[in-house]
Amino acid sequence: MAVREALLVATSKYADPQLNQLSAPGRDVQLLAEVLSVADIGGYAVRTVVDQPAHIIRRKVQDFLIRRRTDDQLLVYFSCHGIKDDDGQLHFAGTDTEHDPDVLESSAVSAAFLSSQLNRCVARNIVVLLDCCYSGAFDPRAKGDLSVNLRERLAGTGTAVITATNALQYAWEGDHFAETGQEQISAFTSAIVGGLRTGDADLDRDGWVSVEDLYLYVNDHIVASGARQTPKRWLLGGEGSLMIARHANFRAAMPEPGSAPSTAATKAASQEEPLTAARPSGRAPSELGAGVPPTPDTTAAASFFYNLLAHAGAVISVAFSADGTMLASTGDDKAVYLWDPVACIPLRMLSGHTGMGKVTGWVNGVAFSPDGKLLATAGDDKTVRLWNPSTGAQLRVLTGHTGRAGMGGCVYDVAFSPDGQLLASVGGDKTVRLWNPSTGTQLRVLAGHTDRKVGSFKAAWETMTSRSRVTFSWDGKTLAHSGGGAVTVWDALTGVQLHTVTDHAGIRALAFSPDGKLLATAGSDKTVQLRDPDTGSLLITLVGHTWWVNDVAFRRDGQLLASSGSDDTIRLWNPVDGTQVRIFNSHSKGVNAVTFSPDGSLLATACEDSTVRLWDLSKQ
Repeated sequence: MAVREALLVATSKYADPQLNQLSAPGRDVQLLAEVLSVADIGGYAVRTVVDQPAHIIRRKVQDFLIRRRTDDQLLVYFSCHGIKDDDGQLHFAGTDTEHDPDVLESSAVSAAFLSSQLNRCVARNIVVLLDCCYSGAFDPRAKGDLSVNLRERLAGTGTAVITATNALQYAWEGDHFAETGQEQISAFTSAIVGGLRTGDADLDRDGWVSVEDLYLYVNDHIVASGARQTPKRWLLGGEGSLMIARHANFRAAMPEPGSAPSTAATKAASQEEPLTAARPSGRAPSELGAGVPPTPDTTAAASFFYNLLAHAGAVISVAFSADGTMLASTGDDKAVYLWDPVACIPLRMLSGHTGMGKVTGWVNGVAFSPDGKLLATAGDDKTVRLWNPSTGAQLRVLTGHTGRAGMGGCVYDVAFSPDGQLLASVGGDKTVRLWNPSTGTQLRVLAGHTDRKVGSFKAAWETMTSRSRVTFSWDGKTLAHSGGGAVTVWDALTGVQLHTVTDHAGIRALAFSPDGKLLATAGSDKTVQLRDPDTGSLLITLVGHTWWVNDVAFRRDGQLLASSGSDDTIRLWNPVDGTQVRIFNSHSKGVNAVTFSPDGSLLATACEDSTVRLWDLSKQ
């Protein structure tokens, strides 16, 4: 299970008389540890290393970063003297550090050492805070520094570095550097502690303090205090979405649609340094709906809520539990992850599906039972697996779909009936199978689909770009599945085929509206179509996506329809008149799946860029 842990290193006492004794580090660590460990703020398990020699610090850093999980959230903090050698390389001082350049490498903790340890750590969420002189010399982009490898290794994986100074400045401890005999707290750490404790560092008022929020807040605080230092930061991947802490007293509403960008967002946009991970906070209307003329309602602010990182490859499907307390995601890495969508933390990983990595290791579909006691997954290994989501235990493996694993033998999707008495699966063997989820017994095999006989390249392409998906109507009386370029609708109780839809190109997903009056289909022709589920008649075509539409989902009240596409966007529609309401375009690659939380306040998306994202719809 993933953890949130912090390592705080502080050195205030030095044997070398050339290194002034510092009063701030001890107090810095105490106050920072207190705020980070508060469950409603940081929730970190905190380790401290105070006034230790360099070799002990190196060992503690190494022990902290090794044997990690990819979904661990880590924070590393240094408060000490920073010393540059004759080559301009940064070193962190321990109690036994000697200022003599000839022995600095062996008596201090080099920034290169810290870089190498971060480089080896597999955790995808790491924040580094450096409160020391010349800490800006810890530049992941600096030529000739081993930390260049850090940038190359960590780009896109979610690591952030914030430093108290640039490469030429002292860190500001009170109003001087001499020992005063009084416990102080540095300007840099004071700003961090104050911003986290009060929640004032949550600049975009979304309930979370991101790395970018914290950097901008600390910079403003230091400027206002008159301290002569300039904080720096490097955001290496994660779309700027690395969340350091919660805003414990968060009550503010999200920005009103059409509101001007916040001061923080404006400032971030004006920074000279590239923000490779700048998180949008109230995008300007001109940024929405790239490539598509937006309808008037599309100008609503698309506020990115949280970025969930754990998968090692593309995320394929997502599903909420009926009570909204869990979110499940599956990927091409054979993994199934369960998340707490409120706290935005991973709960556990489910391992059991087999295959050869990204070749035959995909977990293609996921669904919770209505009572939340079962989780079903569909895999390339020809199996449907049932799990206890509360414990992560695998309960049973359902076999029956035929074919060679990964080559027509895949199970592509699963769905529970609303009463939980049936589980449907659809496979590459062109069958839909109905199971008793309580016993694992196969109840019925529906003939499924046959690939359309095609006489043109266009028709062949439409069949090849379709996907097999299955879903029940909200009353449980009807079952629909896609495959072979068509949608087939069945009587779920008798297994009688009711009708087939063949006039939507490359159908890749489908969903019933809650009132049962609409069937939405997503196509490789860049459109979403709304149909009468009883007859298959086309009612409305929704146009806006610029590439394949991969998934569709209705909100529980039926007032919103969401679609996700290979054009890297998520779009919200009014299903009554087909109006495009809103566009989210912050993903960097195609979006494979989309789903609403049961209360409709959150939208979860699964993306090719290895992320699951949560979007706040509370103002929609």
